Amino acid sequence: MDKKLSYVIVLIIILILLYIFIFSNYYIGMGYGTSMEPMTGEGDLYIYEDVPKEDIDIGDTIHFESQCDRRDNILHTVIAETDEGFITHGYNNDNPDQLYNFEDGLVDEDFPCEAPVKEEHINAKLIYIIDNNILIDIFSYFYYKIY
Repeated sequence: MDKKLSYVIVLIIILILLYIFIFSNYYIGMGYGTSMEPMTGEGDLYIYEDVPKEDIDIGDTIHFESQCDRRDNILHTVIAETDEGFITHGYNNDNPDQLYNFEDGLVDEDFPCEAPVKEEHINAKLIYIIDNNILIDIFSYFYYKIY
């Protein structure tokens, strides 16, 4: 493959991605932390879709604003739904984010930080994960083909 064709392919891919993320309800983000391992890890790219609360089911992974730290966003899986909101859990964590008491239907008072995730705190639903190793392989391929 010659250099011009490689440049054209990279440019087309970038333009398609820009179009998708500018003119649609899709978002892209990058992962950090270990709470969702082995499903996802540091540096993975996420593709999110902005969906209404009615389209979120148990087992879906959502991106939401933390109630503990307003500067932080969390990507965890919905494990239950209550009248107060969603109960979420990171695969690699020992307990749900809310330390929810399923028998009483109450949030544990000893851990008041994360409340059930309300609709207004949900940013989007995870629809696809791009492993960071794949990204490195793709960029390496084009780098060596161009140079």
